[in-house]
Amino acid sequence: GAYYRTVKLPRGMWYDLWTGEAQTGDRTITAYAPPQQTPVYIQAGAVLSGKVADSFRLTDSMLQEDDT
Repeated sequence: GAYYRTVKLPRGMWYDLWTGEAQTGDRTITAYAPPQQTPVYIQAGAVLSGKVADSFRLTDSMLQEDDT
């Protein structure tokens, strides 16, 4: 019945797969994680490959290019 989990993010910028919310790494966060949803974080600049549900949409913040 837990709805939150502790997640350690390595150094870098990370995005919540479900919400697109950005998180700075090199720290431990408390992530919303109801029983049917595993917390998943994608590192900025990562390339994702695979099949996802037709209803899945990347958020605008996940699609922004890094100008650095």
